[in-house]
Formats: sequence, structure tokens, C-alpha cells
Amino acid sequence: MQKLRANSDFILSVGLIGVFVPLIVYIVTHRFNIFGQIIFAAGIVTLGLYVGLEYQRILRILGGRQVRYGGNAVLMSLLFIGIIALLAFMSQRYSKRIDLTANRSFSISEQTAKVIDNLDSPVKIWAFYLPGDGGQVETLLKSYVARSRGKISYEMVDPDARPTLAQQYGLTQGEVDVLVLERGSRRQKVTGSTESDITSGLVKIARDQQKVVYLLTGHGEYSPDDTSQAGILLAKQALERDNYIVKSLNLTTGVTSTITATTGITVSGSLTGTTATRQFGRIPADAAALIVVSPQTPIPDGEWQVISQWVNNGGKLFLLQDALEGPSGLDDMLLVNWGIRVRNDLAIDPAGSALGDPATLVIQRGGFSPITKDMRSQIILPGARSVEVPKDTTQGTTFTPVAQTSDQSWGETDLANLNAGVRYDPTKDTRGPLNIGITVERDAPGGAKARLAIYGNARFVTDRWINSGANLDFFVNTVNWLTEDEQLISIRPRPPAQRTLFIPPTDANVISLGVVAGLPLLVLGLGAIVWWRRR
Repeated sequence: MQKLRANSDFILSVGLIGVFVPLIVYIVTHRFNIFGQIIFAAGIVTLGLYVGLEYQRILRILGGRQVRYGGNAVLMSLLFIGIIALLAFMSQRYSKRIDLTANRSFSISEQTAKVIDNLDSPVKIWAFYLPGDGGQVETLLKSYVARSRGKISYEMVDPDARPTLAQQYGLTQGEVDVLVLERGSRRQKVTGSTESDITSGLVKIARDQQKVVYLLTGHGEYSPDDTSQAGILLAKQALERDNYIVKSLNLTTGVTSTITATTGITVSGSLTGTTATRQFGRIPADAAALIVVSPQTPIPDGEWQVISQWVNNGGKLFLLQDALEGPSGLDDMLLVNWGIRVRNDLAIDPAGSALGDPATLVIQRGGFSPITKDMRSQIILPGARSVEVPKDTTQGTTFTPVAQTSDQSWGETDLANLNAGVRYDPTKDTRGPLNIGITVERDAPGGAKARLAIYGNARFVTDRWINSGANLDFFVNTVNWLTEDEQLISIRPRPPAQRTLFIPPTDANVISLGVVAGLPLLVLGLGAIVWWRRR
């Protein structure tokens, strides 16, 4: 007993270490495994042994003057520590993040929120990053976890430390900076680290089947294969991020099922059929939508018959047609079957234009539509024509204007003299507001819904314009609506804003001179002043 009492201070140190080390590990890792529990229990027993050995010393210390006078300070310190601990606990259970960055860099977009809310099963995200490289993506993943309410979890993995796990999830040797999303038995590999990349991966893994949209070709339409600013590669990539498969469709080449145009067909009072036989392809059965982007030559009669049949049976058609171009070839179909007329004019809006050009429209109004209801930015439409809808609609058909000009606008019809200036002519021009984009829905056989989106502008989807204003959302939301994917309609994540500080050469020289000569001279001047005063 005397030997134990002689080593009581050491016993106290061991007991304190045994108690506090497991507690600190638990606070840091939120884990309290069996090994930590054993150490904690041993620490408690050791502290009990110390109390049994030195109880008289403890009583004497507790009854001393310093303890009595210092009790108040100890009590206040414990109260302060308790308040801090309570705040820490509350912050863990009820956290609230506030993003004060200009472009909301640390906040998820509305589309991401909708995708997360629509998840029907848990998703585990494996982040394969080297230590020290995954800080930014981990911050973003925490935003996903916070929104998901338990639907999403993540784990940071060092692929060098755990090569077997990396290989199990499809990574090659040396491959890093990769996310693997896992939902049940399905996996989706994501090589990017932006919100757009992660959300696109979530959309893909959440869907059990990809929908296919077709781009009509063969008439000089805008093409995703065109890598210039006049191409629509970015539009195609945006659809693919929403988990669509985008394919090209040429109705005049090698498709098995055919329609033979051998009989006369009356269209707008004119006989267009001939006795010559020509075969046209069909629209594939897996087509969720057909997109026609500004054909430069009219679509032949036989092709629009194929399209008309398909739409009337529940198909979804998206026609975009610029001003100052000829007819699309679908004009007769739209007028006869739907009562829609795409006017041959140029929309002019002095009250809603951009870049000093009254023909570059800034759209701020439209009917209530799921396509535009959440948009906070404006739609920029360069060189648009107006779309006329029938005054009397048939039962079961719904027309919705989604993009309209202001009351001060008009449809300029003197297109041959635009260089001389534009002026409203009440005898020829249509006074605004003008419909630039409309959607139409009609009941089809078998309980299906035929849907149309007719926009008097196509340039806004080109690579030159698609990232202006809300153009990207306007285009992709329209495809979402056509394919009955309304749950995807939202505001999409934007790429990180690149803010470049440009310093003119004169200012750069002044700054350099100030750093190289100004600061040393300032220090010398201050030193001289101090020396002079102490002299």
C-alpha cells in the first residue's frame, strides 16, 4: 500500500490519460470502438484507485482556503465550457450554412435539389482522391449530404493506400480524381468534380432507362458536329448531362419501314402529290422527342407526312426556326393540323432588346409554364420571328405562350430593306406583344399526349448564344417538358465564374515601382523621422 501511495501521482496521470484520450478521439472521429471503451474503463478504475489511496489528501485540498475562494472561478469556467459544448452539439444536430459568395459557389442549384429530392433509394459516393487534393470536392459533397437527409453519403478514399478498393470500382492503376456513384447494384463513374458533373451522374444512376431524342438532319440544320460557334455541340452535351441519348435522324436514307408518296395529298388547298414513287424512313419507336433546328431547305412533303403521323399519334416535336430564312417545310402541317402559323417577319422590340440591337430580344414575359416558371434570368433571342396561334382552339388542345415580347414590339415584314432601318407599319406589321415561343398539348389515341414546342428562333441554342442569360435552361427545360420529364425542369448549375483582373501596363508599372522602390523608401523615411526625434 505504501508503494502505491508513493506512486499516486503517476497513477493519477495514467488515469487522466485513460479517460481523456478516448474522449478526444471520439470528439474527432465520432467513433468509440471496443479498444477505446477498454482504455476509458481502465482510466476510470485507475482514478478510483487514486481516490482510495489519497482520499485524505483530497479532502484536505478541498477544505483549503484556495479551493473555497477559487470555487467560484472554477464554477464559472465549467459553465462556460458547458455552454460551448452545448453550442457545438447543437451545431452538429441543427446546422445551417450561409453562402455569401457572389456566384453561390458553395450552394447547390435548384436542379440538383430536385434530383436529390427525387431519389428513391440511397446513393453512396466514393471519392478517389489523393490526400490533400479533394478538399474542394468534399466541400461540395457535404452540400449534397446536407440536402439529401440521409439519401446520400460519401467516403474519401486514397487510391494508393487502398488499391484493391479502387480496382474493385473500376479505376486503373494511377487513376485519381474520380467519383464513383453507387446505387444498389448500379455504378456511375464521374471524372469531373463540378456540381454539374456530380448532378449529371446522379440523374444517370437514378434513371433505370435512358430516353432518346433525335436531331433531324438532311436539310442543312444546325449540327452538333459543327465545332464552330454556329454549331450546337454544347446543347447536345447539356442534354446528355440530363441522361438523354442524342442521335441524328435522316428520314431519306436506309430505314426499313417506309411510306410511299404516290397519291395526291391536299395541303392548304394545293395538290402536292405526284405519281413518282419515293420512299421515306420512319421515326424510331424509341424516340422520346424529335428536334428540328432551323432547316435551311424545306422539308419535303413525304418527310413531313411521316412527322405529322408520328405527332398525331402522341409524338413530341420541337421546331426552332430563325427569322430571315425560308419556310421550314413543316408550315403547312402546323397550319392545317394545329392552326399554328410561323410568320415570315422579324420581331423588333425597342423596350426589350440587348446589345443596342432591337432585333436581339430580351424575353421577360410569357404564359405560366413549367418551362419558365423558375427562371430568374432573361432569355436572349437574336433574330427571331413571331408565331401565331389560333383564336379558337379545339377541345383537348392547350396552347401556352412561353416567350413573348413587350407591348412596344412589332413584327417587321419589310425584310428586303432592313439596312435602311426598321419602322412600324400598321398596314403590314403585327403589333406586339408577339409570341416568340409556344407549346401545344393535345390528347392522342391510346391515352397518350401529343406535344409541340414551336420557337421562332434557333440561334439561341448555338454555341455562340446558349450560355447567355437563361438560354441553356430554356432549351433543356423545353426538352424535359416534351419528354414528360417535368421533374428535371429547373435552374441548372453554372460553371464557376472566371474573374480576371486586368491591369493596364501603366498601372502595372506604377505598382511595380511602388513595391520595388516605394516601400523601401517609406521604411527609410520612417526610420529617419524616428532617428531625428531621438537625436
